[in-house]
Amino acid sequence: MAWFAYSLERTAAQTPYHLTLKETIHTDFAETLRRINTPEMGNEADFLTLLQNRVDTGNTYGVPEEPELGPELDTPVLLDNND
Repeated sequence: MAWFAYSLERTAAQTPYHLTLKETIHTDFAETLRRINTPEMGNEADFLTLLQNRVDTGNTYGVPEEPELGPELDTPVLLDNND
């Protein structure tokens, strides 16, 4: 597997930034996939204590509020592929 590390660099061209490849890192695919898919587990008792404290204080994070969209947004253009 190859990981490509890019950087945004400022240029004097029409666009203010240019995407530049900085480094290519090669890794073993199977090992990388295993590490990405295997979470690091913490102490279960600490986790349960944290959750209980959140419930006790009413800090359960609930459902997020709907974002407000300003009237300055244009109506989206819908394309019909059947034309």
